[in-house]
Amino acid sequence: MDLERLATRYDQAQEPHGDVTRVLTLGDWCFRLTGLDTAMAEVLDARWGGFLSVDEPAVGTPEIRVRRSEEDKPWLRARRGETYRIEAEQVDGRVLIVSYAFCLCRDEPGVWTVALTPLEREPVGRSLENAVRYVVAEAAVDAGGFAIHGAGVIDEGKAVIFAGGSNSGKTTAVELSAPRPSLGDDFALIAPGRDGWVTAAVPFDNSEKAPEEPRRGWIPIRGLWRLYQDEVDKAERAPVTLAGASLMSCVALPWAMPHRVEELMANVDSFVAEGAYGHLRFRKSDEFWEKIGARRESRKSGKKSGKKAAKQA
Repeated sequence: MDLERLATRYDQAQEPHGDVTRVLTLGDWCFRLTGLDTAMAEVLDARWGGFLSVDEPAVGTPEIRVRRSEEDKPWLRARRGETYRIEAEQVDGRVLIVSYAFCLCRDEPGVWTVALTPLEREPVGRSLENAVRYVVAEAAVDAGGFAIHGAGVIDEGKAVIFAGGSNSGKTTAVELSAPRPSLGDDFALIAPGRDGWVTAAVPFDNSEKAPEEPRRGWIPIRGLWRLYQDEVDKAERAPVTLAGASLMSCVALPWAMPHRVEELMANVDSFVAEGAYGHLRFRKSDEFWEKIGARRESRKSGKKSGKKAAKQA
């Protein structure tokens, strides 16, 4: 990759796609997306549902400026057989986050710019979501936490999060947990709150369609489990000496934030030190809930059978 040319192309992307603004709310964090055109806003409205609003956020809300690249070609060439790729490049003291359709950079505290080139191979909503996921992941590190490849549900007022890579069973675990409300099945936020670690519902779901009335605010975390599909149901607490490395393997986008690795590892270590992390082996049955200290739910009737406060990014 020609880094000088990459930086020049990014710097030349100054024109907004349009004049539409949307505000994304996760927990009590807000992110203001500006420079959208009408079609982009409609796509995000359908994709993120009630997590989006047109309200003016409070002063100091982080801004994600969407800008148009004059060149009509990918920022990053796809390799044969890959499904997705995102990389970090350090150029002239800046960290540029690059994927197929965009180049993203934090230009100053609280202000990100994403230079976007819509491509046929990737729907624009997915490109924007991938860029925003990265911004949210960095916001989690800023707050003393982290983002993971994870799915979450609410059980008796507290969150249980299932972590793991592709095909580990996150979506399956959420489906088997019904009628417990889902917090999203592909991406989870972990942040320190005033009385312990918390999470929030997110719209970054494999269905690519979020509810119109999502769960609001922060939810205390009761447990975070790394998933392994197996022939038995078994839950075990990971030894502290291994838990950090195990959980780091589930963290979202660490290779794309080399400048944050030390902070990220420290935040993960702080979480596992609280003893709320473990490994869960499970079958395609909701009986695994008995192994993690909760009763099962009737799926037919729907009857029920930190170190610092999370802060604005």
